[in-house]
Amino acid sequence: MAPRLGLPPLGVVVVGRATIASIGGDIDKGRFALGVILIPAGFSACLVPKR
Repeated sequence: MAPRLGLPPLGVVVVGRATIASIGGDIDKGRFALGVILIPAGFSACLVPKR
């Protein structure tokens, strides 16, 4: 249950922090990539059947 509910908001937070940091000139592609990976990872957890 935690991956379904926790990963998408966590991904949004990571992307948001990376966006704010990039305004200051510190562009970190790794943070953007991590955030973008976390968002669909949470939604794909919904596709896994429960036991």
